[in-house]
Amino acid sequence: MNKMLSDLKKFGLPNIKNIKMENLKTGYGETVCQLIDELVNLELYRRDFEFKNPIFPEDEIDDNIYEYGDEDLNDDRF
Repeated sequence: MNKMLSDLKKFGLPNIKNIKMENLKTGYGETVCQLIDELVNLELYRRDFEFKNPIFPEDEIDDNIYEYGDEDLNDDRF
């Protein structure tokens, strides 16, 4: 565990000195998630990665769909 923490310091993780070893030993929890988040962000920055806006496919209109009009909303059956 100590080797991992020293390697993380060498790797350049900015908040590694705030991480307590006993919180990492469990293998789960907020501290572990923060560490994973920091590592992913660091690697994305190193690769100069940019998220792009998603491209959604055009919606296909189904001709079988019945749309209710205002007259249907006033019907007593509803």
